[in-house]
Amino acid sequence: MKPIFSRKELDKMERVAARGKWRGLIPIDDVPAFAAWLGDENHGWTVQSPDEGEVMRIYRDGLTRVILWDGCRTVCERHVMALWHTFCCFRNG
Repeated sequence: MKPIFSRKELDKMERVAARGKWRGLIPIDDVPAFAAWLGDENHGWTVQSPDEGEVMRIYRDGLTRVILWDGCRTVCERHVMALWHTFCCFRNG
């Protein structure tokens, strides 16, 4: 049986994960919908005003998560990446 991912793809995923930042993962046009989804009563995040260089700032249970803007693409850490992928799974449903 053929493996799902090639060795080259696995190596790239490991390098990206070790870096700890995802660049360009979240399209800038989708940030408002993502923030609204996180801020609804089912998810409980509080959407805050972003600081300079940020496009989104959310808060919940003592944790603050941000999406940064580096001038041409979004930058986020793995916690936001996990929230983003969850949003992608449920946004059309």
